[in-house]
Amino acid sequence: MTLFSLIFTTLIFSAISLTLVPEWGVLGALLVGTWLGCLTCLFLQWRSHQKFMRWLRSPSEDTEGVTSQPWREVSERILRLRRDHKQQIQASDDRIHHFFEAIQASPNGVVLLDEQGRIEWCNLMGAEHWSIDLHRDHQQLIGNLLRDPQFLKLIQSNASEPVIMQARGSALNSRRRISVQKFAYGAGRVLLLSTDVTQIELAESMRQQFVANVSHEIRTPLTVILGLIESLRNLPLSQEEKNKYLLMLQEHASRMNLLVTDLLTLSKLEGTPIPTPKEQFDLKAMLQEAMSLANSLTQSQFSQNPHSIQFEWAWPAESALFWGNRSEMLSAVTNLLNNAIRYSTPGTAIRLSVHAMPEDLVGIAVMDQGVGIPPEHIPRLSERFYRVDSSRSRESGGTGLGLAIVKHIVQRHEGQLVITSQFGVGSCFTLCFSKSRLVNSTNEQPSKG
Repeated sequence: MTLFSLIFTTLIFSAISLTLVPEWGVLGALLVGTWLGCLTCLFLQWRSHQKFMRWLRSPSEDTEGVTSQPWREVSERILRLRRDHKQQIQASDDRIHHFFEAIQASPNGVVLLDEQGRIEWCNLMGAEHWSIDLHRDHQQLIGNLLRDPQFLKLIQSNASEPVIMQARGSALNSRRRISVQKFAYGAGRVLLLSTDVTQIELAESMRQQFVANVSHEIRTPLTVILGLIESLRNLPLSQEEKNKYLLMLQEHASRMNLLVTDLLTLSKLEGTPIPTPKEQFDLKAMLQEAMSLANSLTQSQFSQNPHSIQFEWAWPAESALFWGNRSEMLSAVTNLLNNAIRYSTPGTAIRLSVHAMPEDLVGIAVMDQGVGIPPEHIPRLSERFYRVDSSRSRESGGTGLGLAIVKHIVQRHEGQLVITSQFGVGSCFTLCFSKSRLVNSTNEQPSKG
């Protein structure tokens, strides 16, 4: 209430008092009016304060109930501060939410422990690595869930070096390996960071095995070459013996050269972009070229009784385009034909065919009449340097990389290598591709299925 309101109220009450009690005089009526005006103002202020307090106990955006202008201004300022505070809280909640979303999306597992080592929180990957159910295991001691000695030693020590251990979980994940690091934060709290290193360890194991295989494959002919050179230098050999040793040198040098060529081929395949639909070639012409190369090989190696190479084009169109890399596909088919020549009896028939297969597939098959392959070896045939009979493979000139190259080429063309064999009867190696890769030569552009 303003000073003007107080004066106005005082004058009103003074006039009423002078009218009702004239004997008080002007001065007495003024004193009574002043006293009554002050009481009225105090009552109105108390009433406005009560309304403001009721609004303050349950504030709303509506300040109409706060009648006094000063209290209404205070309430509006409170509302403004309240809105600003809400916005700050919402912004903080959004940041925390985004932070937890980022941790959830992390490929690493994160587990937060309190001062006593109890589980406070973990992301999805951490729950997968440790087989933790956050609702069930919340506030559980991490040491009660994980009994691995290496892990317990990590928890109890101050070391932050990573520890490689087996992931906790069912037998299905028994081979999963994770790297665990511990980081201290806050007041005695601990963050566990886990990373799946299964593929890294597998790749490292494969690399070591690959290096060992390459070293072994190169060391054997190299030892023979060094021995033959030593013999040629130090022994009094006849010309016939020298020619024999030189021929052996040539054979082993050729074997090393073939091995290096196959290794370079694999390296090139791994570093070359996958073929695109713009790369097209005449499939029938390519297969006929592969058959010609196979005929040359069997004629040179088995001139007395060469293999009979047969070609069958069981496709509706007379010719067709195949979208892919021609040199890679020629290498794949040639490898299969060369293997058929090496591992089948001279004089037997080898058939190269193109035919339709179920599920909208087209197959390029090489079938031989060789000794066949025992069933237990078929799943591993396309592994690098894997041999069913290592001595026989080396004698036939194989490097152990041919089928690995074939499988790699087929996968680059979104296909599959299917091997069927009957021991003592023969084998069939089929390159299976989607029919969308094979189109009539009259079509301008193949469509990818």
